[in-house]
Amino acid sequence: MSRIRILFLTIFTLLFLVACGNGNDQNTTISGGIHNQQNQAIKTIANYAQDSTVEPTVEDYLDAGVTGVTSKNIMYINNEVAIHNYAEVDSTSEIQAIVDTVSMVCIEVITHAYNPDTLEERDFPTPCDVPHGWVEGNPTNSDSNTTDTNTSIYHYGKMGKYTVEITPYAKDNRSVIYHPKSWNTAPTPIIFFVTGWKNTDHNSYHTLLAFVASHGYSVIYIPDDGSYYSQFQKFDAIVRKYSSNLDTTKIGLLGHSSGGGVVFPLLKYMSAKGYGEDGRFICAMDPYIAQYMDKKDMQALMNTNVLIIQFGKNGKDEGNDTDPRIVLTIYNLLTGEGIDKNYIVLNGPNDASHGYPARQDIDKMQGLLKPLDALMEYTFTLKSDAHHSMALEGEGKEDPTMNAYQKVLPIEDYKYSCTYANKYHKGSDGKTKSTIDNCGEPRIEAN
Repeated sequence: MSRIRILFLTIFTLLFLVACGNGNDQNTTISGGIHNQQNQAIKTIANYAQDSTVEPTVEDYLDAGVTGVTSKNIMYINNEVAIHNYAEVDSTSEIQAIVDTVSMVCIEVITHAYNPDTLEERDFPTPCDVPHGWVEGNPTNSDSNTTDTNTSIYHYGKMGKYTVEITPYAKDNRSVIYHPKSWNTAPTPIIFFVTGWKNTDHNSYHTLLAFVASHGYSVIYIPDDGSYYSQFQKFDAIVRKYSSNLDTTKIGLLGHSSGGGVVFPLLKYMSAKGYGEDGRFICAMDPYIAQYMDKKDMQALMNTNVLIIQFGKNGKDEGNDTDPRIVLTIYNLLTGEGIDKNYIVLNGPNDASHGYPARQDIDKMQGLLKPLDALMEYTFTLKSDAHHSMALEGEGKEDPTMNAYQKVLPIEDYKYSCTYANKYHKGSDGKTKSTIDNCGEPRIEAN
């Protein structure tokens, strides 16, 4: 082939590519761009936000350059589009942001639902798989599973009846609120979730957070940034922003690992603000030290239902090499007025371990979800004997070490021993060492 012919073909190819463009404009708007089919699809979606008349189809979203829309989730996506205005959804990137948010709701979480006409009950892989006309939750005489009458039995550990949505707080989507879709109609109790050490992804605890929200509560997740007080301030900021959706008179504090210890200074912090006057609880899962608390601070905590859960055989497993004396000391210091507490060692089912709260299979989390379910119901809804028995009574209530229910080994057998904890445990001023002796007062001996 001659050089002249090669040069001609090269120039022709370049001119053709320039004329066609690259076809990857992800920020196309109705007022710009040359892709008529894409613009028309965006206009269809924006018009639906404006007047909610003609529902966009899956094909409309595909033509608009949006991914992630299926026949299973389109109803949820159109519902979300409908609450926006025209200008908020007139570009591909804006529509995609809505789809991405809704898609988080449809992550695989087993969702129990029933047909109100036939009372047929089934479990579905995600909330988006529940057929139109079915109701999420369990059928009862009052269409609720919170009753305590002879005509209906509460099914602990099942997903609640509320459809769950996830609202990002920050632009990076790291701080989020799991909440009932209906939270705009009535304020919900607040559950403050304090994560394990250095966790920054709410999806790690998705099943647990979605479970709590499905029962009618709003769960605030904040990533661990290494500063507990900055976390407290961010909790504050979120509550202020969504004050019309959140009921500060009813609060719960849910914490795992290091976060299980932080819930105690967080309760002190929230108590000073007057939060939780109509009900409050703590659920501490495999907790570590109650940082920034002195002995007198622990003893001053009042009017709270407290559930402490240890995982593994005799409360110890390979993933948690923490001296149980630390946890037992916390438990023993909770002596304030109105404290109702329980201590559970979860040996099973399904080989309970330190990472148990981060599991994604609801059927393999029942050892945690059942007492937590009852604790929430007892605190906020109905102080029944059944709820109290499930959450706040048991073998470890009076003395967790009796009959080695909580096994305690020699101090030197633990990587994170009580003496190690004492070196790094700060008091309420954040500077000096805490007055709490994590080895117990008197010292807790091996059993």
